[in-house]
Amino acid sequence: MENKKSRLDLLRDRVEDLSIASRRYQSLLYFAWFSFVVLAYSLMIGLNIFISDDIKIVSTKLQSELTFGNTTYVLVDREVSQQQRSATFLLGKKELDSVYEDRTWEVAVEYQDGSGDGNIETKIYQGENGFTYIQVEGLASKWAALRVELTTKSDVQQEEQQDYIVVGSSDVQTKNVAFKGETDVQILSIDYAIDQRKDAITTNEKVIKNNEEQIEKNKEKVQLLEADMVYQTEAQKTETQSSINQLDEQNRQLEATNYSTEKQNEELQEQIKMLDEKMKDQKNGLKKVVE
Repeated sequence: MENKKSRLDLLRDRVEDLSIASRRYQSLLYFAWFSFVVLAYSLMIGLNIFISDDIKIVSTKLQSELTFGNTTYVLVDREVSQQQRSATFLLGKKELDSVYEDRTWEVAVEYQDGSGDGNIETKIYQGENGFTYIQVEGLASKWAALRVELTTKSDVQQEEQQDYIVVGSSDVQTKNVAFKGETDVQILSIDYAIDQRKDAITTNEKVIKNNEEQIEKNKEKVQLLEADMVYQTEAQKTETQSSINQLDEQNRQLEATNYSTEKQNEELQEQIKMLDEKMKDQKNGLKKVVE
């Protein structure tokens, strides 16, 4: 004979049934809400209700670094004319030391919203210390942005390395780009090499000045420590003398650094003089050609 359930058991069963039904309806509600969100966003994207075509293009800034393996270049200058369908880029090596290498370049251009009528031709001239001029003609007549992909390798670094330059249409200039000849590029490269050395000298002078200030501070500390040794025990004097020796050694190292840095500046000044002479010869040669 089946036992009759108490009112408490019946109430508990009722609550459990309601809980199961609630979970079932809750799952259905979640599924319906998810379906609504997916459908709504699909319609909004399809009708272009909130997606804007006006995507902000971040152009590669001047003085930005381009890395090709172990070699770093700086974007020294650029000129882009959508009207002329052309562009030029000047790249200078970040490294100051001149290392002769036979370097080759390949240029490819990708467009955002391009008109499809581009057929590029390139000219590349190289000057002092790998300074490189890249001339691109035959760009598409219309575009929102350019991605200029540069591929390079050299006899020193034979594996191909890539980096790229981005130019947005808002950064283009309406005037025609002034193309440069091989001699022009050579002169620009010498001028860039001179500026590099001047900047290095300025940086070195700051290092020398900071070192000199630190040397003076260390000397003052030594004087204070020596004056205080009169009132110290033998054990304290030993510790103080150790501190004095450390400061003296630090000063010797700073003085050695300053000496080598001053020698480096002398060498850089001599290099600048030689580059100035080279610049004059290049300009005189260009002048004779013009005449």
